[in-house]
Amino acid sequence: MNDMLDKLRAAMRAEGCDGYFIPRSDMFGGEEVRPADERLARLTGFTGSAGYALILQERAAVFSDSRYKVQLQRQLDPNLYAGFDTADMSLSDWLVEAADGLVIGYDGWTLSAAQAQRLSETIGVARWQMVADNLVDNCWDDRPDYNRGAVWQMPDRQAGKTAQDKIQDVVETLKLSGAEACLITAPDSVNWLLNLRGRDLDHTPFHLCFALVDKAGDVTVLGADEALAAAGYTVIPIAQIDRLLDSYEGKLLAMDKASCPQAVKAIAEAAKIQILWQADTVQTSKAVKSDAEIDGFRAAHITDAVSFIAFWHWLETEADLSTLCESDLAVRLTAFRAQNADYICDSFPAIVGLNENGAVVHYRAMAGADAALSEGGVLLIDSGAHYRSGTTDITRTFSLGGAAPEAAIKAATHVLAAHITLAQAQFPPGTTGAQLDAMCRMPLWAQALDYGHGTGHGVGHVLSVHEGPVSISKRCQLPIEAGHILSNEPGFYQEGAFGIRHETLILAQPHTDGFLRFETLTYVPFDTGLIDVRYLTSGQIGWINEYHQTIYEMLSPFLPAVTADWLRGKTQPLPFTA
Repeated sequence: MNDMLDKLRAAMRAEGCDGYFIPRSDMFGGEEVRPADERLARLTGFTGSAGYALILQERAAVFSDSRYKVQLQRQLDPNLYAGFDTADMSLSDWLVEAADGLVIGYDGWTLSAAQAQRLSETIGVARWQMVADNLVDNCWDDRPDYNRGAVWQMPDRQAGKTAQDKIQDVVETLKLSGAEACLITAPDSVNWLLNLRGRDLDHTPFHLCFALVDKAGDVTVLGADEALAAAGYTVIPIAQIDRLLDSYEGKLLAMDKASCPQAVKAIAEAAKIQILWQADTVQTSKAVKSDAEIDGFRAAHITDAVSFIAFWHWLETEADLSTLCESDLAVRLTAFRAQNADYICDSFPAIVGLNENGAVVHYRAMAGADAALSEGGVLLIDSGAHYRSGTTDITRTFSLGGAAPEAAIKAATHVLAAHITLAQAQFPPGTTGAQLDAMCRMPLWAQALDYGHGTGHGVGHVLSVHEGPVSISKRCQLPIEAGHILSNEPGFYQEGAFGIRHETLILAQPHTDGFLRFETLTYVPFDTGLIDVRYLTSGQIGWINEYHQTIYEMLSPFLPAVTADWLRGKTQPLPFTA
């Protein structure tokens, strides 16, 4: 890493740059990037899914959010990089003494137009300069090649709407805006719009591409899979985007500043295109799931629950903990899920953290450097999968070997109370994600407890497991609507001791008197070894008992008799407090 850093600094000098900005993102702006685009991890050693680095000639720093505070400390070489939680140190504050007159280079394919604008506005005393080549790539001797995976069409019966109907909705939006066409630069939008899926990424089943839709409804896909031409689309490589945009010289073209790469903006400006910046309407459309998509989610969660229950049963009754480490559990859980014919891939690398590792919110267990399970304690497992019918994301926290300390049991119970508060919420239309986030946190705040991440994220239908634009978080001022599927995952993390998170997926649905309520889609019990009923109300205990009973009745017909009997024990009613 030190050699690569030295090479990068030499390349910066040759380019006339005093600094170089390295985001974790690629041209597609998604949470998951291909190995060849893991520039931040390759240069710095930090493997978090969010963050960025700024390299100067004499110093360097890596920035991320509170989820990765401990991970930054563990993974960065302090002799090379300072690591910061952006809540404690902003990039502008770190640069305040040296920014005046600095020229900072960046690759315009790795920043959106909105991100590039914010950087320029936030740190205006530095001059931000887009460079032609990515300087990290030029210093990366063993950079892997890009691989393209299979591409397929999702059946209309599973999507709930044909691609032609979705395209027509985009055309109607174009008519209202007066634009000649729109360039869609978010791959999840393109895949949903065209009922397209692919395996270009390990954990996100879509084809990495852009698309241009004109006012006649004709679609040009900027990607690498010629099979799309059979569906009636014009297909060209992304590298030829300049030729495509040249044909729109002088015309009005709609683009989303949040996803459009800064390099594409520069190409459009060079082609003398009139740019209409407007939000990608496909993002809001796909967030509201169709009835067919909802049915698919429900089916996927039953399939996933059967696999998870089989895994949990194995862990408690067959596994030899003296021979296992955290990473072994991640592999074994994937194997249970992969036995299903509809399984596509895990929806993200499983997080398996024992005791203090569970306090690292996005911890990744690495074989050979992970914790042995023999000591027991508090085990947090956050995992999920994509199936042909839908996507899952579940976190359960266990008392492994019955060795959880009292402090963890108390914290886990309070987190469960917060989880139930959101699961039972009844709210009027217009209620925002920020309002629901505060509602969920109230039982924890009452105990002077809190967590640094959001309470819930949107979930795509066989797309990205983390989907916008809605969320249940302090930042979301958008309303939660019927058809939105989100996670419900409050937590508590005692650094150096244990982590607690209880996560299910929930569906917003119309209820009585025009109000909305949530349906819980996940069907896996909570570990009662981490529940102390003294800290719960009778209503909360009743909710758990009803939820557990539903799980048993729903799943037992799909389980072997011995596993069903074991599940019966896991779903026995909790006693009500006096």
